[in-house]
Amino acid sequence: MDETTMTASLENLLEPAANTVPLHGRDAIAAMQLKSREEYRRVVFALAQDEEPGTVEMNSLLFSVGKSFDQLGADVERVRQRKEWAKQREQAEEWKTEADQATTELAKVKAEAEKLSQEFKKKIDPLIARQVELREQASRLIDRRDSILEMTKRELERTASTAVDDEIAAAQKRHSDALKMINVYRTDYGCDTPWTAQNDARLQQLEESIRQQKARQGYADEDDVNRAHLLRRKKQAYPQFLEVTKRQPELQQALYDAYAKKLNWENAAL
Repeated sequence: MDETTMTASLENLLEPAANTVPLHGRDAIAAMQLKSREEYRRVVFALAQDEEPGTVEMNSLLFSVGKSFDQLGADVERVRQRKEWAKQREQAEEWKTEADQATTELAKVKAEAEKLSQEFKKKIDPLIARQVELREQASRLIDRRDSILEMTKRELERTASTAVDDEIAAAQKRHSDALKMINVYRTDYGCDTPWTAQNDARLQQLEESIRQQKARQGYADEDDVNRAHLLRRKKQAYPQFLEVTKRQPELQQALYDAYAKKLNWENAAL
């Protein structure tokens, strides 16, 4: 709504509330009153748009149109509200137009989707039925194959060569014995850490100290004797520990190979 239309719609709103001069032969006064009303409307619209109304003798203007300052403020607020309502109505009309367009487009998309859905159903239903049929056939064949394999496995196990089982048992024993020895060397002989030059030096110091103690007093400190004993045990055992540790992967691989030999023999007829 433009300002001209707004002004026309507010004609009655901005009419003076009182003091209307009868027009019986006094046209000059009526013209002045009309001019005052037009000036009042101009001031109201300027204030409603936060504009300066220019030089106006406000008291005289309000008196000429029969308005108070409170009524002026109310008229300004009403004009502002009318402008805001006009903008909102225009926005609502735009939204309604967009909504109507969206509704039309949605109907077209739904129709197209329904058409595609029907075409898809015609193509996919036979494929689904065929898929179900093939899966059922495959399931029956798998069940039959599993039954045959199980029977074959039992028969092969029943006739398995005892030599292969003996080889597995021997490989298991060698591997288990190696693991036990490694554990003994680590826990009982202290081989969980390497034998170093510092160990050699420490052993020599303890042996010399024990010799001197026995020479002086006929006996040696028991703790020194025990520490020297443990070091000698570790020194003697450490090379054997390294040898067993080195052979352990080979023994483990031999065990794996024995199991693989039996598995290959059992699956030979499959």
